[in-house]
Amino acid sequence: SLDYDLGAKALDYARLGLPELWVINAQTLITTVHRDAQLTGYTDRFDIPPNELLQPLRAGHLAVRLADLDLGSG
Repeated sequence: SLDYDLGAKALDYARLGLPELWVINAQTLITTVHRDAQLTGYTDRFDIPPNELLQPLRAGHLAVRLADLDLGSG
């Protein structure tokens, strides 16, 4: 599923013009951020570790660190 989310799904979302896509690896909590959607895919892609701030392009005031969340297995 992670390969699909980072590959084919990301390409589909870019082609639809979604300006930003976050894909979170459920095991490592590393978030791959995709930005700058083009018909050929996202031109900007980078990883954010769980202890760093995730900040959406269009709503920066909603920033979060995954390491700060209680993601218990319940």
